[in-house]
Amino acid sequence: MSHRQLKSETFPLNRQQEEIYIDFTNSDNKALFNIGGYVDIRNSINEKLLEIAIGLSIEENPILKSAITLKGLKPVHIIKESNFQLQVFDYSSGNPEEKSKIHIDNEFCKEFCLDEGQLYKVGLIKISEERFWLYFISHHIIIDGAGYANWIRKIFELYQQLSLGKTPLDSRDKTFLHIAGEHATKTNAKRASKSSLYWNQIFHQLPDVPFHPLNNSTCPRKSSSKIVLTIPPLEYSSLLEKAADKNLAVLPLFLTAISTLVNRINDTDALVIGTPLHNRTSKEQRGMIGAFMSMMPVKLSYSGDQLISDAVKQTSQLLKSGFRNREYPLSALYRDLGLLRQGRKRLYDVAFNYQQIDFDFSEYGVNARTHYLSHGQEEVPLTVTLCEYGDKQPTELQLDYRHDFFSAAHAQGLLDSIFVLVQGMIEQPDISLNSLNLVGQEQAKKLIELGQSKTTVEQPFISACEMFEHQVVANPDATAVISGEYSLTYEALNARANQLARRLRTLGAGADSLVAICLPRSIDMIVSILAVLKSGAAYLPIDTSYPKQRIHYMLSDAAPRVVISSKTLQADLALDSENLLLTEHWIDGLVQYSDQNLSCEQSGNAKRALAYVIYTSGTTGEPKGVMVEHGQLSSFVNQIKHSYKLSPSDRMLQFSSIGFDIAVEECFGALCHGAALVLRNEEIVNDIGAFWQFCQQNMISVISLPTAFWHQLMEVGKAPISTSLRLVILGGEALKYAKACQWFELTQSIELLNTYGPTETTVTACSYSMRGAPQGGQSVPIGQANINTQLYVLDKHMQMVPYGAKGELYIGGDGVARGYLNRPQQTRQVFVEDPIKPGRLYRTGDIVRFQFDNNLEFISRNDDQVKIRGFRVEPQEVSEQLLKLPEISDAIVHPRKLENEQLQLIAYVTGEKPIKSTEIIAQLKLSLADYMTPAAVVQVPEFPFTQNGKIAYDQLPVPKAEDFYVREYIAPQGEIETLLANSWSRLLGIDLAGRLDNFFELGGHSLLVSRLVLELNRECGIELTVSDVFKAKTLSQLAQTIEQKLLSKTIADEINELDNGGWL
Repeated sequence: MSHRQLKSETFPLNRQQEEIYIDFTNSDNKALFNIGGYVDIRNSINEKLLEIAIGLSIEENPILKSAITLKGLKPVHIIKESNFQLQVFDYSSGNPEEKSKIHIDNEFCKEFCLDEGQLYKVGLIKISEERFWLYFISHHIIIDGAGYANWIRKIFELYQQLSLGKTPLDSRDKTFLHIAGEHATKTNAKRASKSSLYWNQIFHQLPDVPFHPLNNSTCPRKSSSKIVLTIPPLEYSSLLEKAADKNLAVLPLFLTAISTLVNRINDTDALVIGTPLHNRTSKEQRGMIGAFMSMMPVKLSYSGDQLISDAVKQTSQLLKSGFRNREYPLSALYRDLGLLRQGRKRLYDVAFNYQQIDFDFSEYGVNARTHYLSHGQEEVPLTVTLCEYGDKQPTELQLDYRHDFFSAAHAQGLLDSIFVLVQGMIEQPDISLNSLNLVGQEQAKKLIELGQSKTTVEQPFISACEMFEHQVVANPDATAVISGEYSLTYEALNARANQLARRLRTLGAGADSLVAICLPRSIDMIVSILAVLKSGAAYLPIDTSYPKQRIHYMLSDAAPRVVISSKTLQADLALDSENLLLTEHWIDGLVQYSDQNLSCEQSGNAKRALAYVIYTSGTTGEPKGVMVEHGQLSSFVNQIKHSYKLSPSDRMLQFSSIGFDIAVEECFGALCHGAALVLRNEEIVNDIGAFWQFCQQNMISVISLPTAFWHQLMEVGKAPISTSLRLVILGGEALKYAKACQWFELTQSIELLNTYGPTETTVTACSYSMRGAPQGGQSVPIGQANINTQLYVLDKHMQMVPYGAKGELYIGGDGVARGYLNRPQQTRQVFVEDPIKPGRLYRTGDIVRFQFDNNLEFISRNDDQVKIRGFRVEPQEVSEQLLKLPEISDAIVHPRKLENEQLQLIAYVTGEKPIKSTEIIAQLKLSLADYMTPAAVVQVPEFPFTQNGKIAYDQLPVPKAEDFYVREYIAPQGEIETLLANSWSRLLGIDLAGRLDNFFELGGHSLLVSRLVLELNRECGIELTVSDVFKAKTLSQLAQTIEQKLLSKTIADEINELDNGGWL
């Protein structure tokens, strides 16, 4: 065989190989750079001839015999001798495919050593007499996907010639190494400068990071997995024909679909996708075995009303522009943009690979299908691959996803959605991007089912008052309500409520009229609530601790027919005396009225009649009155009977403000199920010990608390928790994972129920029950839908998002309120028609997603999105990290704009001892990304609360100068730190670095890391790795790593000396 002899001992790498080399040396996961696949051969094979054919192909292509070594500071090829022997493995005896996949996976995860050569593996596995798997694995630096196709085709060409008794000849003048050498000697400064300007202009403003790691502590051993959607040949060819008819090219079509999906589910307007460039610009190069491929970032941004056809054309033009400027290295762009300083590892978190390769080998007498390998070690969170391998095998749409970003179900939902979007874009290219459905029919059906309660209760409507009256008949002498030393039985409570109801009717109370209740927490307050409902009117609860201005606003807005209050409050709050019913007049004034139940006609508690109006907190403007009907109240009371399992043996604490909808849960939860309602006093709110003592003395079995207040109760060692408890219900704010774990350390078995629900959907819409520490993550879900409730996760266009993707929560079902009192426009904005089936939905404004276990996870308020340097940050995640520090008792993280108008994260913490902000932030920097680290830590004695028990964020103090993190310069200490500081200063062009400085914050990048490692290894005689530099947060930490390596080397040298007889 003749082929051109190589005249040089070393050959330079081309630009693409140099990029791979830089990434490889900077990575601590070397197997990540393996690529490969296997050919599923469906006919018999002459193993010896196949071995000869492979050996000949290696001899013809010296790149396959090369090793990569350093010549000075420059990586080069050197050619090594090859004596190829084909390894054959026979797994045909049982479960051959399973055994073969395990074998190939094990080989694929093994690292190659660049300077040892033979950067490939080829093996033959026998599946049966007529079926074999020929697998190829190599380092990406010597071959790319197109190169593999050329190699396999060359092997089968040689195999056929050998089978026919012919002598294969190689008449090529050039090999890949010649082309790589020519490329390395050609530089065009003008062209490179132009390309640099192009890319820096494109990326002068980086889009938001699209994905963030899950709060999941149970990731599998492999960091990524692959899922496959197989498209039958006829279906795919039909799609291609339709796309061609409408001038939609495959690559820009899929890129547009992926970008549309990610931007829609993230509510962003731009996305960077990495896509491979084959860079084979001549016929000669297209047939070569070697590595030409490079990654090109494509920044895609569309307006939502843009036509699909226009968006695809825009993508096509961007691809052409990028290709014209392909000479500029990606590593140089990373350096220009200072990605590492911004806390970004990559320019793109999504990649798309269009593998359009003809793997039809029938012309060589081989019946085969080709499959590429995934090693389960992907660094990019989401990689989509379209495998179009010719007419002989189905086209595959594959998705590799990282487990720390996506669950398997979420990834499957995304893959399905990509194909749904592609189909929709081909079918209707002249509609807007926003008009496209993100999910197909099958996934939509699954999402609807996930958002429904597992139990549906169909029963005749019975009002809450009737349920209470049934308990009066069943348990007349049982205690209904307790307030300090006073109590009423069910019969006595009912009698007083009936008398007051009749009095109210004489004052004009009736169907859909309002009666305000402005009383302190008392038995009279409970009597009034029942009486108003029995009269046929709806009650308007007013907390007496509200500011006078707010109370007057509510009364003016609602215009109640009657106001129930007391003489003291009348004076204090300056209440209008007209239609005022004072409790002091009850003793004599109610005797004349019957204490028997009112007739149905009198009470008028029809399903669509108004039951109560509760004013929301008004954090975004004036408070709004939410109108809840009897049908919604009745449905809720029936729901909690099932979920709380309330019975006459229970005692339920009445803790919440009457103006908060949890009071509805407490009052009707107890009184409609025969339990005793125990009213708290004011002292227990500010004394944890007194709170638990009160619960124990009153034998409280069920409590429903604002989450923020419960967090304060979880102060370790403050007081013993009441042993009478069986159920704790929480709601109002996100439940902290660390506090939930702490609860079960203290109580072992008392059920914790994390509930979620706006006032507009009647107290709660979903819940998550725990009898032990939450499993599978670092957040507590809000659970699954209540009975007769429908939950949807939708984008801003009210389209379903794929499973696991973030979206806004919409709530439907029996609990959706009538709307806002006197506010028809605002009602229409948030109470909307169900786009999927008949009914109404409430738009919550809360961002959620389905977790891997089908529970909903609360992410944030839609209007509370925190974006720091392009990263979306969830303050709850930062709070959880703060709670891991022993000096912190409780923590909340809140974004606020300070004097420089920059949005910054501020941490507010409580603790028994004074804390130093700089020390706390320094500890956080060890576990949090820089953009997630609070700018300041403010210690407060306690958190301020609203009347409804939620955190009053507007009352949190503005940070002082001493609360901010200031890194002081501390001079390097010792020989190693001084050596490091001098090296950093020389490489970075700065004054002497300090021991607390970070290499990347000072301007370091991946190229400089490689140079730093080479210098330090030469200077210290150790084997420091690039990953050691990346892991070290400070100069001091890197110095410690070097000292440990020096110590290990010293010990190893001493052992070697002893082994060699040095002790004699």
